[in-house]
Amino acid sequence: MDREPKLGGLDERPLSSKIFRGSLFSVLQKVVVGPVYLFIVPFTLARVGTSGYGTWAVFVTLITLGSLLDMGLGSTVTKYIAEYNRKGDLRAFQKVLDSTIAMYLFIVGCLCFVLWAGSSVLVSGLFHDLAPEQISRVTSLWPLLFPIMAIDLITRPFLCVISGLQRTDLTQILSCVNSLANALLVVLFLSFGFGIRGLLLATLASSLLLCISVLMVCRQLLPTFRVNPLQCEVATLRKICSFSLALYVGHTMVMIQNNIEKLLLARFVGVVPVGWYSMASEGASKFRRFPQLLLNPVLAAASELHAAEDEEKMRELYFRCHKYMAVMSVPLIVFGALNANRLVSLWVGPKLTLVAVPFVVLMIGNFVNQLGAPAWCITVGRGILRPSVYAALLTSVLNVGLSLIFIAKFGFAGAVVGTSAAMIVSAVYFLKLTRPYVGVPFHLILYRAYLKPLICSLAAAAVMLLPNLLSHREWVVMMIHVAVFGAIYTAGLLLVRFFDRFDLAKAEGHIPFVRSVSTILRTS
Repeated sequence: MDREPKLGGLDERPLSSKIFRGSLFSVLQKVVVGPVYLFIVPFTLARVGTSGYGTWAVFVTLITLGSLLDMGLGSTVTKYIAEYNRKGDLRAFQKVLDSTIAMYLFIVGCLCFVLWAGSSVLVSGLFHDLAPEQISRVTSLWPLLFPIMAIDLITRPFLCVISGLQRTDLTQILSCVNSLANALLVVLFLSFGFGIRGLLLATLASSLLLCISVLMVCRQLLPTFRVNPLQCEVATLRKICSFSLALYVGHTMVMIQNNIEKLLLARFVGVVPVGWYSMASEGASKFRRFPQLLLNPVLAAASELHAAEDEEKMRELYFRCHKYMAVMSVPLIVFGALNANRLVSLWVGPKLTLVAVPFVVLMIGNFVNQLGAPAWCITVGRGILRPSVYAALLTSVLNVGLSLIFIAKFGFAGAVVGTSAAMIVSAVYFLKLTRPYVGVPFHLILYRAYLKPLICSLAAAAVMLLPNLLSHREWVVMMIHVAVFGAIYTAGLLLVRFFDRFDLAKAEGHIPFVRSVSTILRTS
């Protein structure tokens, strides 16, 4: 009889503890890395110039689009690893590992061939407005894309295995180390005058470091498992692909939505507006990603609850996701809209405040789109993909069509309007499609989860609008404004009793100082 493999290093704590730990580390990772990003963008802009930054933004877009080749396998791996771990089906667990790695290796081979064969067409099409000597320089940098995108794809399945084992805390630590290493290398290479080549070399080195680190963590978590792509089974691969390809349609459409306008700007307007749009878009997405970090463990948690057929906890999970997202996202949106000009001026300089209005518009569009994230985690965890696929198709059709029309007519502003409109329409459509599967009407979610944070945020904003309070532009003064806004907002949430007994009980179990706060609230 074959020796039965055993899972090692797995956490047997309750599911709520795993979710809390994963969410906490996700937020801490963003708190650490966020300020680094705020520094790196203006530093890079000062070293490579507006045109160079636009060229780099096109490279980043291509690297990001490389994740399209993930083909939905990442989320599929997370789902099946979580389910098989819950059921204790270790042989199925091993088959998923072997088959997934084999598929990724095949994808990497295809990627490298396409990048090599299509290099001249891609370079001439995306960088057409550059001078001949600049195009020649871009062509010399093109081969660096091969290992960067290949390493990124190879790392993905192992990160998803760690997430499926409900160790999102480890993936966030690895991501944090990778971001810090990348920032350090960017500063080093740019300081020595390497320009865009230095940015690519920094990305390559940090990607390789992340890959090695992820493999080492997987070895510790699964000491008795050995990945062997040659043991790939057709039946397992067919099962994975049947799920992942449907998921891939939605993932592809989202990637197109997030990047097509940059490529259209590069093609019809030039690389400089790509840099402007990239700044506004990245700044807006940061406001979206921070609250959404709370959802990193939710897909695996939903998969576990689906395997256990616990519908009551599934509905509770959906509501709590929205409630905790609202606590973070609503004040961020209000504060960002209130201080858009000052934030942009402090971030990239007063000469680029033209991106402030696009920043606000994209921030609102991202927020509305974010409202569907908890439903996406729940439906995918239950194996229901049709709503996300339909909504993603609608988003992409609208985004490509509207961006193409508006960019051709209005240029930079058209990209902002087209993308935001597509995000808002598709989010509303997606929420309508997922209502039968989440068990809670969305108007109740808006009332129970979002109304009180909105009222408290607007109250804090009203105080910030007092005469001369927002007249200064220094970072220190801005941090004081953040502290004042946060204090007023938090006090408001406590006064309106936004947090219930469930919230306080969970917080008491994980955060010691909350016990004293909850005691005060109960006796008040």
